[in-house]
Amino acid sequence: MQKKGKKQHKKKFFSKTRHAAEKKHKQLSGIEKMWQQVTSHKSLKQKEIQKHTEQVKPRQVFGSKQKLASLKTLQKQAKEIHKTLKETKQEPLPQEHMDKIKQVAAEITKHRITTDFDRVMFYVQENTRAKSDEVAKALLIDKKKVEECAKILEENGLIEIEYPIMGDIALQENGYREKMKKLKSTKQKTKQKK
Repeated sequence: MQKKGKKQHKKKFFSKTRHAAEKKHKQLSGIEKMWQQVTSHKSLKQKEIQKHTEQVKPRQVFGSKQKLASLKTLQKQAKEIHKTLKETKQEPLPQEHMDKIKQVAAEITKHRITTDFDRVMFYVQENTRAKSDEVAKALLIDKKKVEECAKILEENGLIEIEYPIMGDIALQENGYREKMKKLKSTKQKTKQKK
């Protein structure tokens, strides 16, 4: 019983439609461009921010009961930080500013994780079956990231993975194997009747 609730909780992170996922991807890309300007500011400790964002892991994002900040809120926060950095001549930045910057950077990372998951899931649904390198090329996502997404999507019952003896894994929609068996069986029966 708890498992079902857990799956429903995890599904809430995914967009309901492909269109929504692509819209989210475009919005997030715009925020990330602005954020690059923020993080390139000379008074920031880039390594400290990077270390903080590297701590955000996909399994933590999906296992968390915390709701993600909306993209509008994130965009507003990023603009405020950008404005503050332009106006601030103080170096190093006060710790409260650094904490806010790290918090926004972590939220952007969480959104990127969920956006990539959405895009991988919808690609598989639309194409029925695809190799991980094909998905990576089509979506311009690192192959390792695609494979990580696939494993977590499979654990949540949203897609299936086929592990070949050699080569890339194949991501496929749920029930793909059964559909192929039925199709093969139907073709054989049709041949036998002729």
